[in-house]
Amino acid sequence: MRTQTLSLKIISLPKFPKISLKKLFTFQILFLLIFLCFFLANVCSIVKESALKQKYQDEIEKLSKENEALEITFAKMSSLSQLENHFSKDGFVKISPNKIKYLESSGEILATGK
Repeated sequence: MRTQTLSLKIISLPKFPKISLKKLFTFQILFLLIFLCFFLANVCSIVKESALKQKYQDEIEKLSKENEALEITFAKMSSLSQLENHFSKDGFVKISPNKIKYLESSGEILATGK
């Protein structure tokens, strides 16, 4: 009679290095500090961008008020000579039409507005 033997192989798990609790705690603290640095860098950039946004909004508001004041001033000026005097105060120079040089374009769009 034949006897069959069944061999059992025990699967062994890989052996992990033993890490002390002190080293594990140090690694966790280091990881936490790195994460905190990235978080604070992002918060700083957000605060900086919001400050710039507020600055530009204030400047836009100031320029809008200045634009309204100029529109009112131009509406009050009824004659062309008054407009010429106003522009000459701002440094504009009157040019005769024969001194204007026109550039021919190739028909291609060189720049577009948003």
